[in-house]
Amino acid sequence: MEMNEKEFMRRLKETFQIEAKEHLDNLSKGLISIENASENTNEKELLDDIFREAHSLKGGARAVNHNVIQDICQSLENVLSSLRHKTIILKPESFDILYATVDMIQKYLSFEGDLQDANDTKKIESLISNLNALSEGEIPSIEESSLISKPPEDNPPKTSPKPTHTSSPLESQAKPPPVDHNTPSEPDTTIRVSTKKLDSLLQGIEEMLVIKLTSGERVNDIEYIIKDLERWELERKRLQKEFQTLRQFINKSNQTSNNNSTSTIKSLLDFFTWQEEHFRTIQDKISKLQKGSAQDFRISSSIVDNLLDETKKVLMQPFSILLEAFPRMVRDICRSLGKEVNLHIVGGEIEIDRRILEEMKDPLIHLIRNSIDHGIESPTMREELGKHKKGKIDITITQLSGSNIEICIADDGQGIDIERVKKAALKNNSIAEKDLEMLSDDEAVMLMFQCGVSTSEIITDLSGRGVGLGVVNEKVESLGGQIFIDTKENLGTKIRIELPITLATFRGVHILVGDQSLIIPTNYMQRVLRLSQEDIKTIEGKETISIDDQNISYIKLQDILGIPVDVDKKKSDKTIYVTVIKTADTTIALGVDKILNEQEVFIKDLGKQLTRVKNISAATVIEWGKVIPILDPFDIVKSATKRSHTPKSPLKSGSKRAEKRQTILIAEDTVTARMLLKNILDSAGYIVKTAVDGAEAYSILTQEKIDLVLSDIEMPRMNGFELTEKIRNSETLNNLPVVLCSSLSTKQDKEKGVQVGANAYIVKSNFEQSNLLETIQKLL
Repeated sequence: MEMNEKEFMRRLKETFQIEAKEHLDNLSKGLISIENASENTNEKELLDDIFREAHSLKGGARAVNHNVIQDICQSLENVLSSLRHKTIILKPESFDILYATVDMIQKYLSFEGDLQDANDTKKIESLISNLNALSEGEIPSIEESSLISKPPEDNPPKTSPKPTHTSSPLESQAKPPPVDHNTPSEPDTTIRVSTKKLDSLLQGIEEMLVIKLTSGERVNDIEYIIKDLERWELERKRLQKEFQTLRQFINKSNQTSNNNSTSTIKSLLDFFTWQEEHFRTIQDKISKLQKGSAQDFRISSSIVDNLLDETKKVLMQPFSILLEAFPRMVRDICRSLGKEVNLHIVGGEIEIDRRILEEMKDPLIHLIRNSIDHGIESPTMREELGKHKKGKIDITITQLSGSNIEICIADDGQGIDIERVKKAALKNNSIAEKDLEMLSDDEAVMLMFQCGVSTSEIITDLSGRGVGLGVVNEKVESLGGQIFIDTKENLGTKIRIELPITLATFRGVHILVGDQSLIIPTNYMQRVLRLSQEDIKTIEGKETISIDDQNISYIKLQDILGIPVDVDKKKSDKTIYVTVIKTADTTIALGVDKILNEQEVFIKDLGKQLTRVKNISAATVIEWGKVIPILDPFDIVKSATKRSHTPKSPLKSGSKRAEKRQTILIAEDTVTARMLLKNILDSAGYIVKTAVDGAEAYSILTQEKIDLVLSDIEMPRMNGFELTEKIRNSETLNNLPVVLCSSLSTKQDKEKGVQVGANAYIVKSNFEQSNLLETIQKLL
């Protein structure tokens, strides 16, 4: 009986976890709506909604003995009750406390009710005290330290990877469920099913596509046989008169003589007559087989397609699941940067494969962060430019076709400084200067998506490492999508991302290179051409072909892939086949040996053993198990571009740096922090010097060769700002990279870091070892 009760409580707590997440999502969304409410907004209705969410959450917590959540919700209800009776008015600082309350409950749930240390109890008591004070009209301050401790490193909570920044507790909220105010008030009956089970079901149904495709191949094979039989029939009819003449001749010969030759010929003629009759029987059977196979193919195709479509619909999710978390994120970023932004979302009801939606979460976060940090100006600057002090970011989702969607992120900020992008790309060795001069503005702006390219004046926890947009580009490419940018100075930037709706199948062109079959995705192909060898011209040492009065780089696909081809055969071939492919703003022409057809392609993963194969994105299976590689257009273009460019000299200096250990000077007055930073850098292979303040650090700089300075700000004798300013004013040290690492996190502190000449600014509360090493590696 006791075991049954324990099992019941376990299941009850699991159900509460799911329900609590929904309540917290709705609370967060409701708070955003109230904070951004206009005069026409029914604030009373919004307050009633979130009050019910808090009350329901409290009741659920009571049922599973989560007393901490119950106490927090009670205090939250007191605040909401005061708001409903209009006895208090909330300010932005008040909302910070309410958002922190939602975050604390979420973190408490992620630990399954197990507090991490003794301080957590004090933090919860402090938050409840703040809520109670808020309900009385006071506005207490809230520090990030008031949140529950982070989980230990060996058992981190499951979150999406964020390679370019450290999430603050206010950002690590769960994804809210989609809300469609146009749907009927009475929802459909639903059940909760594990996504793993649904993914397994979809994978099994996707495997059935192989059966559909191979059965289609069998129908085509039978049709080819029938065509061969028809050609045989035409040839037989053409020789019919000759057979009759020969038979008449043999019959006459038998009447006059009976020799072995005429007897043999007569036997052959009889055999051909029998064969003709037997052949017609076979022809009839094959014709019936063809009709039956075609019918079976149509039926199986219909069943597989319908089953796959219905299963996809189950796994399709609206963009609103992802996008409705963005208002809170935008609000938090704007608060930290001192900016104001109105976020407008259109098309959240459009559905897409859940797998694609999950993969696009981090890229979209990076793009929104960049729009706010780099694009949107400060309220003062916007008013000076004649703009509204509040910036505007529009996210629009549009369905382009039955198989593609477009995500458009547009802001009305200052636009992208293309010249700064070019300088950053040159500094990062992403492109040679002679090649940069040949790029148009549209092509140059795409350099932002090269990993390491950043136009930020300083590296912070939010931006500047040049990794974010590189991750965006890689992720979109891996999903089979494309990115386009349109930017105008002081008018804003529009970034368009085209993506497939599902990952299961696509249209591809089947080509041959030597004896190797390959597939090129159709949506990256501009056209297919048949040219002569004379059409290939050499310009500046590069082979090109002319299409619509434009010279396009030409390269043999066999050279990119390293596929051996019969040289004698190639010399005898005067005709060449060309596929023109385009990725972003780069177009190249690929020479292939044969273009077979366009067909539906079922995507098969390469498996754990081949997680990354250059120039190959996946594979497909056709014709009873024949495996054909699917080319990665982006890799192909990169490989083709590298082959046409000579190696850049800056790479050599990089190799020298790798051979020589570099020296970093740490200026930090706190012993614990100084030892922690020293251990991290020692482990990373750097030579580390230490100083207890800015004055000692500057003394070391005048005596020893230092490659980078990592400094705290608040130090005795000479602080970090003063040290940085003194380094910049020195003739011998003014190019030395300086990284400020401080607990000071305000916008004014970061701006002062830029003014004195720091190269990077890391906030200690958001400190991560990987971010520190990544920043140092970029600056060195």
